[in-house]
Amino acid sequence: MMLTSLAVSNFRSYAQRHFEFHPRLTFIVGDNASGKTSILEAVHLLSTGKSFRATKIDEMIRFEQELGRVVVTIGDGEESETLEVMLTRGLVQGKRTPPTLFSLNGAPKRKKDVVGNLLSVAFRPEDMRLIEGSPSRRRQFLDAPLSLTSSSYAQSLKTYEEALKKRNRLLTQIREGEMSREVLKYW
Repeated sequence: MMLTSLAVSNFRSYAQRHFEFHPRLTFIVGDNASGKTSILEAVHLLSTGKSFRATKIDEMIRFEQELGRVVVTIGDGEESETLEVMLTRGLVQGKRTPPTLFSLNGAPKRKKDVVGNLLSVAFRPEDMRLIEGSPSRRRQFLDAPLSLTSSSYAQSLKTYEEALKKRNRLLTQIREGEMSREVLKYW
């Protein structure tokens, strides 16, 4: 499925904006701080379920607004789907709400049901650190798209990361004398 359009409301510096994408090639050109990266961030948000820039949801919602919205339309020429995420600060009109609400073709869905319908990879200038950086940085860069294309890979990666945390915690406990070396036989 190819990205055909993007609509944002109260997302970053955009109050309301709609973009159409050519099926073969689209260039995004503009002055510095004109919102080019925000467009890419919005696409990435619906592709992966998270931002490559923001550490908190609030950072993506336009200043003094309760909620932001990103809607993309994807299609293959014959069929199309609409993916949407609504971002909130936790309160909308005084009522508590989740920070992200996903929908597919207008129907509310879980994040995992929306993520992966639009595949994308973001490569930013900061990612040049992949070349000289640590092996873990390269693994993380490859794990993200692989997790999107294979749910079994994503589940295996999650299981591996949880086991790694437990093992590292155990090694710390052994080093500090809180546990015996005998428990390593299990691992």
